[in-house]
Amino acid sequence: MPTSLNVVHATKLVTGKSSVGAHCRPFYLPREISCVVFIVIYIPPSGDANRATEAIASVALDMQQTKPEAAIVISVDFDRASLHDALLTYVQYVNFNTRGRSCLDLLYSNIKDAYKTTTLPPIGRSDHTMIPCLPTYIRKLERQKPMIKTIRQWTEDTAEQLGGCFACTDWNIFEDTTTNINEYTNVITDYIKFCEETIIPTKEIKIYPSSRPWVTNDHAVRKRRRLWMSGHHEECTEAQKEMNTIIAQCKDNHKKKIEETFRSSKPKKTWSGLNTITGYKKKLMTRTSISNDEGWANELNVFYSRFEKDKDLVFDQPAIAPIRFEEEDVRRVFMGIQQDKAQGTDGLSPRLLKTCAQDLAPVFTENFIQYMS
Repeated sequence: MPTSLNVVHATKLVTGKSSVGAHCRPFYLPREISCVVFIVIYIPPSGDANRATEAIASVALDMQQTKPEAAIVISVDFDRASLHDALLTYVQYVNFNTRGRSCLDLLYSNIKDAYKTTTLPPIGRSDHTMIPCLPTYIRKLERQKPMIKTIRQWTEDTAEQLGGCFACTDWNIFEDTTTNINEYTNVITDYIKFCEETIIPTKEIKIYPSSRPWVTNDHAVRKRRRLWMSGHHEECTEAQKEMNTIIAQCKDNHKKKIEETFRSSKPKKTWSGLNTITGYKKKLMTRTSISNDEGWANELNVFYSRFEKDKDLVFDQPAIAPIRFEEEDVRRVFMGIQQDKAQGTDGLSPRLLKTCAQDLAPVFTENFIQYMS
């Protein structure tokens, strides 16, 4: 039985068309669904189908705007009307005739794969067939496997240890034992990553598909569970109220955090907040492997340079002065790196470069000078 049942809409939509809407919160619901909203509509044959469709869509959209995480179910006795064009994201589950050769009783929901409908004989003297709706919804926690992510636990102590490791390193050894700039770059990069993996501890975390971004490490849920298991049901009620208050505060804080991204002057934060609101997810692009055939590369060079191969190009521009790198310039660039950016192709994390900029600036300055010479 529902723990709460409220009639939220009971009025005539337009002349001759009436509806009743109610939202309830059962004892158990999947985490991704906050409540269930039922809307029951009857449209007689004499009613205006177009006006009724617009009114039904308006009620459903108002419900969805008020409770965006609710599961909305619309049961309608239609006559020459359809919500297919008015509610494009809703799914219709009745695909057979319900009265004679007509399909009048329809069931819409904003949840995909929520029901499986079958047909049974009419009840009593009714001329409409009975439609059992069997729930087929699989909660998100079971549809998707949790993502296991490995993170590094940076602290002030580990950062100091890593910086001390780089400060005590004799970087001239790598330069003396390598033969070219590419080998030298790979050696110092691998050494830096080795030091990071050795000193900075790692931790595996699970990210469940049903996790909410406003959920924190507060112990309100555990407190309520302990009280319930120990038999203190009265105290459990108070703990439930406390937990509801904390959840409301966390949701409000998350809302303010998202709204703050639109006031930021950084386009990345603004775009991130917009993606959170719309639920946009970037599609993964499949990369095609490029052949390493030297003959194929030469064919491309000949094709694109076919008009210039017989011309003698003379450049009158003066020689460009060599680029000079100062250690302070490299250090300043490393200190300005944003830690939340993705690491480059060399595998060095931005946080490592920013945290150890003081110790890594000399070796990278020498590396840049050799590369440009």
